[in-house]
Amino acid sequence: MSKQDFESASVTAERLGVTVRAVQKWAAAGKIPGAEKIGRSWFIPKGATVNEQNESGDIHLVSDKPISVAKTMPLLTGTFKLGHCLEFIDSIEDQDERNMALGQYYFYCGKTKESFEILEQYLTSSNNAFRYTAAVLCVFASISHGNMECSSRASEVIKDLLYQMRDPSLPADVQALALITLVGASVLWHAPVPDHLPSLESCLRYLPEGYRLWGCYLLAHKAYLDKDYNRAIAITDMGLAMCTCVHPVAAIYNHIIAVIALMTLRRPEEAKKRFEEAWELARPDGFIEPIAEHHGMMLGMIEVYLKRVHPADFKKVISISGVFSAGWKQMHNIKTFSEVTSELSSTEFSVAMLYSRGWSAQEIASFMELSESTVRNYIKTIYVKLGISGRKALIKYMIK
Repeated sequence: MSKQDFESASVTAERLGVTVRAVQKWAAAGKIPGAEKIGRSWFIPKGATVNEQNESGDIHLVSDKPISVAKTMPLLTGTFKLGHCLEFIDSIEDQDERNMALGQYYFYCGKTKESFEILEQYLTSSNNAFRYTAAVLCVFASISHGNMECSSRASEVIKDLLYQMRDPSLPADVQALALITLVGASVLWHAPVPDHLPSLESCLRYLPEGYRLWGCYLLAHKAYLDKDYNRAIAITDMGLAMCTCVHPVAAIYNHIIAVIALMTLRRPEEAKKRFEEAWELARPDGFIEPIAEHHGMMLGMIEVYLKRVHPADFKKVISISGVFSAGWKQMHNIKTFSEVTSELSSTEFSVAMLYSRGWSAQEIASFMELSESTVRNYIKTIYVKLGISGRKALIKYMIK
C-alpha cells in the first residue's frame, strides 16, 4: 500500500467512535489487518475494521454503529409484574438479550458472582448495547468480590463507548444515555458532577420511562449529597408520580434515597413507610442488592424493619452489605478506620451511625425500640471496640 492508503490512529479512532488508545491496543494485538507501526506511531489502512476472535475461533466485527438505548439495562427499561421477573426474562426471544436481563437480575438479587460470570463475556461483544450493559454491571459486581482487574477492564469499555456516544451528531437518546452514565458515575462515587456537563434534567425526556425514573434517583441522590434533603424527597415523589408503569428496580432506588433523606431529617415514621414501599417492590423478586448497598446510609432502618419482620432476609442483606462495603472501600482506597464495619455488629453500627449524626440516646432508643439504658450500653461497647471516647471521635469513623 502507498502512504495515502493509510490513516493515523487518531483518525481511525474518530471514525470508529473509540479512543486512540483502543485503536493502538487493537493494532498491537493484531486485530486490525494491515496496521503498521512506524517509530512510536501506528498507521491504519483507510476504512479498516477491527477483528475480534472469540473462544470458539470465530471472527466477528466490532460494530461501529451507535448504541441502541432500548436494548440496554432491560430490567430498567422493561416492565414486569412483581414476583414474575424470571418469567419476563424467559419471554425474551433473543438469547443474548435474555442473558443481559438474567445478568442484571442476578445482580439485583445480590448474586454478583453469577451476574459477573454471565456478563463478563459480553465486554468484547460486537453489540454496543450488550457491551454497555455488561460493563456497567461488571463495574459494580466486581466491587462485591474485589475483582479490581475486571472493574478496570469494564471501566475502559465504558470510556470507549462514552467517547462514541457523546458525538453531537448521534440521536438525542444516545447522548442522554452518555450523560446519565457520567452523572451516575460521579454521584455513586460521591464525587462532584463536572461543571461542563449539561443538566441531566434537560435530557431525561429523551430516555425510556424506566431510565427517566433511574435518572430521578440520581438527581435525588445528588441533592442528598448537596444536603438539600427536602429536594431529594420531592424529586423521588415527582418521578414516581409521573410513571405510567411500574418499574420495580428504579422505584426501589427512589424509595431508598427518600428513606435516607427522611432519616437525616429525623422523620423516622415517614422513612419507615417509604422503606416498606421499597421492600414491597423488592421482596417478590428477591431484589435485595439495592437495599444492601445503602445499609449504612439508612441509619438503622434495616435493623428496625427487616430484623424483626423478615429475619432470614435481614441476614442476607447484612451479608451482602458487608462484602459490598469492603469492596467499595477498596475501590476508594479507604484504609483509615476500616475496622468500623468489621468490629461492630449491625446493630452497633446503626447506633454508631445515628449517634454520630447527632441523635440522642433517647431518640435512638425510641426509633430502634430499645431501652435508653440499652442504647447507652451499646455506645459504651462501641467506644471500647474502637478504642475511642466521645461523640467527636466517633464522627471521624463514620461515613458521612
